[in-house]
Amino acid sequence: MPSQREFLAQTGFLTFAHNSKDVNYFELAEMQAASIKRYMPAVPVAVVADAETLLSAKTSKYFDKVICLEVDQRQDHGVFANEMQAFNLTPFKETIKLESDLVLTRNILHWIYGFRHHNILFPNKIVNFRNETVVDTTYRNFFRLNNLPNIYTGIYYFRFCAEASNFFKIVTNLFLNWNKHKNCWRSSPDLASTDVVFAIAARLYGEEQCTNPALSYPTMVHMKGALNDMPADSDWTDHLYYQLSQNNLNVGFYKQVYPFHYYKKSWRLCDES
Repeated sequence: MPSQREFLAQTGFLTFAHNSKDVNYFELAEMQAASIKRYMPAVPVAVVADAETLLSAKTSKYFDKVICLEVDQRQDHGVFANEMQAFNLTPFKETIKLESDLVLTRNILHWIYGFRHHNILFPNKIVNFRNETVVDTTYRNFFRLNNLPNIYTGIYYFRFCAEASNFFKIVTNLFLNWNKHKNCWRSSPDLASTDVVFAIAARLYGEEQCTNPALSYPTMVHMKGALNDMPADSDWTDHLYYQLSQNNLNVGFYKQVYPFHYYKKSWRLCDES
């Protein structure tokens, strides 16, 4: 069993925010937290950030806990490497982990009843803005070549238990030793992304232990161009109308009912009602 710790709450949302030269990820995390509180005001939200990011961050009423990262792995192991610390840093017994460039569009807390049949659970299918299941594999060449599980890390669930701890130990080993591990896979990227590392970890851990094709969740709307019948490198905000009105997010005149992975880092969610 992992070592015991004190928890802030039974269930909560967790995200990471590391500002870059071009993107204020803490601001994106705050927009995400505001969307969570819009639909689930009682559910706590925690953000993990490095010391430099926190120096320039303003105090936010939307975060219930701000965690300063003690060991920053990005310089030695890539910009995504701190994600391997999610299990050790979460202040919740049950964690819904979100990427920072994602907002919620409704209350999804009922998903927890399905989550609790698993120790860790990833989406293995996502949808486009029309709520159609994505079948396009433009961005998944590495997954196809290596027959990896088609999981996504924009949103996933894990509980505080030995099984989830073991999964994150695999993730940690992959991140810390990527220069060695990448030689075992066809057309491996030089930079280990979360989707790639977690998919390999799912293969090694057992795909059937961390996905459930019978469940329609967790899932998300992914706004990368090719997934929405646009050119692969296009900006969806140049093609689609969007509006938040009376707590409903509409994109291209379609109401968004799943967590919305907007991907375009300059996009902002503004209530026009």
